[in-house]
Amino acid sequence: MAKTPQVKPDWNTGIYIGDGVVATPKPAWQWTDQEIRDYYDQNPNLTILTLAGMVGLTGTEVKEILMS
Repeated sequence: MAKTPQVKPDWNTGIYIGDGVVATPKPAWQWTDQEIRDYYDQNPNLTILTLAGMVGLTGTEVKEILMS
């Protein structure tokens, strides 16, 4: 069984996931509607207006996404 080397993650560019590949997070403004719904469901203390600011939409637009 091959061992994965333990490399300290570089938080500025992403997380090392093996074989020289660094995973970089997708900016919130590029999230799909489903990713927005999932994030909201996983963070129950998040307000719609805070989420709207994160994804670059209005509160009304985020509410429509959450209700669909």
